[in-house]
Parts: sequence; C-alpha cells; structure tokens
Amino acid sequence: MRRPWRSISLSLALMVMALTPIGAQEKPVAALRVHLRDVPLATAVEFLNELGHSNITVSHAATANRVSVDLRHVSADAVVETLARNAGLWYRRDPSGVVRLMTRRELQDDWMQVRDAQLRSFAIAYPSARSIAEQIAQLYGARVAVASVSDRTVWTGASDDAPQSGSDGSGSRNEGGLQTSQVALAQEQAIRLTVDEASNRLLVRSGDQQAIQEIADLIATLDRPIAQVLLEVKILEVLLRDGQETSVSINFSDAAIASPTTATAVASGPGGLLYSYLDRRLDISFTAMQEEGRVSSISTPVVLAANNRESVIQIGERRPIFTNIEIEEVQNTVGETVLTRSIAVPGYEQQTIGTTLTIRPRINDQGTVTLEIDQETSSVNVAGATIQILVGSVLQTLTVDTVQSSSIEGTVIARDGLAVMLGGLVRERLSDRTTKVPILGSIPLIGFLFRDSQTVQERIETVLIIRPHILDDISTIEEERLRDRLRHLSRHPWHEMGDDALDVFGDQASPRRSQVRWYVPVLAPVPGNLP
Repeated sequence: MRRPWRSISLSLALMVMALTPIGAQEKPVAALRVHLRDVPLATAVEFLNELGHSNITVSHAATANRVSVDLRHVSADAVVETLARNAGLWYRRDPSGVVRLMTRRELQDDWMQVRDAQLRSFAIAYPSARSIAEQIAQLYGARVAVASVSDRTVWTGASDDAPQSGSDGSGSRNEGGLQTSQVALAQEQAIRLTVDEASNRLLVRSGDQQAIQEIADLIATLDRPIAQVLLEVKILEVLLRDGQETSVSINFSDAAIASPTTATAVASGPGGLLYSYLDRRLDISFTAMQEEGRVSSISTPVVLAANNRESVIQIGERRPIFTNIEIEEVQNTVGETVLTRSIAVPGYEQQTIGTTLTIRPRINDQGTVTLEIDQETSSVNVAGATIQILVGSVLQTLTVDTVQSSSIEGTVIARDGLAVMLGGLVRERLSDRTTKVPILGSIPLIGFLFRDSQTVQERIETVLIIRPHILDDISTIEEERLRDRLRHLSRHPWHEMGDDALDVFGDQASPRRSQVRWYVPVLAPVPGNLP
C-alpha cells in the first residue's frame, strides 16, 4: 500500500529531503536536509517521523496549517521549532520523548491537565525573593506568572519572540496576529512563581523539569552574600584666611614617595589634622589647622552600604523658601459701595537646607572601591535679594531670602582603608565678629566701651573625607565585634590605678590602659594577689 505522502502531486507541492547521517549507518540520523513547499503540516510531520526517527504528533486543530521550509544540516528538534514558528503554533515535549504540536488554546488546556507538575520551595538568604522572581520572569518571558502573597498581585514576564529555552517553545504569531510568546495565561502558566515576602521564600511550580532545574541553578548563583562597604565620612568646614584659595594643596614631586598601601592618617600636632594620600608622583595633602575655630565638623557619620547600592546622608532642616508672588483682587462692600484692592500673596516651597551627601560604592578587584559621590551644601541668605512688584498702581519693593548652594559630583577610586579627600567648594557668608579687651570688655554697663563689633565677609570651604573599608562578608563585622569585646574584657581590672610594674599588661600607645597582649601566654592576675 502506498503512503499518502508518496502520492502528492508535484504541481501541488514539492518536498525533497536528504539525510546526512553522522557516525555509523546503524545509528539514528542526527542531521537532516529539509525542503518543503506548501505542504500540509500533518504530512510533513509524518514524513519527518518516518525518515528522521522522531516522535512528533499534530493536534486536530493544527493539522490545517501548511508549511514551507528549507533547512540544511539541522537536527530534528530544530526542524520542529522552525515548523512551530512558521505555523504560529506551540510545541511541548512529554517525558516519554513525544513532541506535540498544538495551538495556543490547546496548550493552555494541556497545561491545566498536567499531573506531573513539580513544586519546589526555595528559601532565599540574601537578596529579596521578589527581585529574583522578577529576574526569572524577565528570562522566561510569558511562560512565567508571578504572584505575590503580601499584595495579592499577579504579573507575567516580559514578552520574547524567540522560542523559550527548555522543553517548551513557541511560534511567532497566531491567527489573531498576536505574538504567541506574548500571551499571558490567566489561569495557568508553564512556570508559576509565588513570592512570600514575610519569609523571603520563593515557590516554583511547573511541569517542565528542565526549567525547574535551571531556576534552581540560577537561584543558587544569585543567592550569595552581598559585599558591603563601611564608609567613614567626615564633612568639615574650613575658614579660609585672606588670600587663601583652598585648604587642599597639590604638589608634584619627582622624589619617590611611599606606596598608597602604606599611607595613613597622620596627626600634625596639637590642634591640627593632616590627611594625605600618597602616590609615586602626586602628593595630595589636606591640612586643616584647628585654631581660633577655623575648622568645624559638620558631621562624622559612619555608613554601612551594600555594594553598588546608593546611600544618602542628609544633615539640615526643612525650611520654607519664597518662590513666587500672586496678586489677588479682594472686594469689600461698605454700604452700597464696593471697594476693590490688590493683595500680594507670597508663595513658599519646603526645601532641605544643609548638606546632602549621596554615595554609591562599587567594589573592584585588588582591594579598590569606586565611589560615585554627589554632595550638595546649601544655606539661606536672609534678606539676600529684593524684588519689585506692582500692586494695583503702586510699585512695591520686597526683601526675600535666597538659597546659596554649592555641589560637587564625581567618581573616584579609593583603596581599602585609605582616605579620599574632596575640597574646593568655597562659599562666602556674612558673620558678626566681636573683639574686646580682656576683663574690661566683660564688665556690665561699661563693657561696650572696650568691645568692637563688626560684620565681616568670610570664605568657607567644605571638605569631604571618605575612608572605605571593604567587608566581603557580614562575619567580618562579627569577628571585629568579638575581638573588641575580648580586648575590653582583657583589660586589667585595676588599670586605673596605673600598675606600671606589670610590663606585660602595658600598652605603648596608652600606658595607663593595660591589656593582655594576645601573643604573650600570661594569665590575667587575680584581684587580691597584688600588693
């Protein structure tokens, strides 16, 4: 009996298929050459099963499709994907190895009848389960439906025109002109994710075992401890002297200077601070002498920031700032007379006045940290400007406050444990300065005769100092905390008495603060045994 595909007339369809086996002739065919032109899908699949040693079936609704392909040196799976794409169909591979071509509606019904679906629960330790679910939804596209337990929302992944990876695939269009991979199935999806924010757990349900394994591997890769950076920040204000442009000096030198790994913060003596970052040719030193109140510390926060996460430090207050004036007409009735007058109504806006520092650290290799820094310092100039407005036929002059701000934005690279300095933000302000004769200037009633008060214009520079410390694991913090605790407990109970005779408990940096050195195998003395 002749098979139906052998009786196709060349005037209606042309189908030529050549096989190129790989390996011995008794092994299954691994590479095919397929040329189909306007052939019914059922006929093409039957011929492919016969010569390609495949197990492909076509649903009843999909048999009416006709396909045309021309492929060379491809596998049977590639032929199936191409047929599904050209015909606007979906395909599904059963655990038995049978590939079924079907329409979108049939695939939806088939998913709802799946009995071998697996359910996996993943406890996420470090990142949020919601963020991982969103990444999975972006990777797998419309196959994924994500549900949230807390807000009871359901959303699907992004669309993708290409067939999905794993055991399910899709064509590029259907009868209605829609992208088949853009279909969001409301009742059931190939992959369903449920996010439980309370326990930070992700539930995965799917009949696609390969997709579940891929998701498990992806979660194992993403669920890693996030490196952190401990940022020691100092925000200082320096009062510049006459003729001094900035407190940061840059000196180039040909002399060999210590490596940055050996640079430290050095004290310049009583009342002075010296912070330096040394390189082979560049010696950048910042000297801020604390004399006569020339240096004031605005803030010294310590921030623990996650890698590549933005941290914001705000020091200041919210103040109403004048923004605009509106003229309103007000009518008053006196007897039978209506009086109209114009009123100026000022408009205000709440603004943050002070210092705002935004830092985004990014940990690099070899112990360096890239710091994206954005700092803005603002202050209010009381009665800093005057404006003229026309109220009715009268020109009025109003005095308003203004906001003076300075900002710096840049990216710097710092080494772990070394300070980075940013300066040069200079602003001017009016300040009341009083000088007096000692003792006489403080006498009540007549002291003003020995005092002199004047308003001077001062130049203030804002200097930012940042010292990053890389913490690869949170256990580093715990170890430091335990070490500090042990050091505190190891102090001699009578160290306030200054027991200088016990040299093993001495500390060169602070002789009166005794403690046991870790490398000296000596037991702590028992109170009462000492004289």
